[in-house]
Amino acid sequence: MKNPPNLKSYFGFTKMPFTKYMWASKMFDALNQHLGQYQQRFNKHPVIIFDDADALRDELLELLRLLVNFDMDSEERISFILSGSHKLAARIRNPQNESLKQRIGFSHQLTGFTLDDALDYVRFHLQRAEAAPELFTEDAIKTIFHFAQGLPRVINQIAMHAQIRAAIANIDQIDDTFLKNYVMTNSLFDSKLDEQ
Repeated sequence: MKNPPNLKSYFGFTKMPFTKYMWASKMFDALNQHLGQYQQRFNKHPVIIFDDADALRDELLELLRLLVNFDMDSEERISFILSGSHKLAARIRNPQNESLKQRIGFSHQLTGFTLDDALDYVRFHLQRAEAAPELFTEDAIKTIFHFAQGLPRVINQIAMHAQIRAAIANIDQIDDTFLKNYVMTNSLFDSKLDEQ
């Protein structure tokens, strides 16, 4: 599968000697024109999704604000979905991003799992992987849940580390003690031990 072109090459800006600000201005104009033509040609409303939007630079957030602001009182040419953590929400609440915040049509915050959710989540993944259902003891899952603060991505990370360590140590069941001695002492997780 061919890689999609980057925005500079897509709009033909690769050979032009632009300063950062000239490039942003030209890119903005080209994107705005392209979006208008796209909607007319395909009769579809484009949606662009930014996953891990916490990493977006302030300049890009400003460009997104300009894109949704430009000529948008009468028509909506594009929609953006920004997916990120509480850090993204905090940045958007920052006074410098107030005008972007005012243009957000909908916001939703996912909460971490409950303990029951985490137990079901780990068991579900064990079943899907056709692994032994008793690979993790209930106490081990509870420990993972507490260290991960219910966050699925962190639950996955700790569980994966535990499985690798258990395979290396030729352990058939991961319990609370194994987690604390061989996984949670890893430099990725040891600061969480201090919080307990």
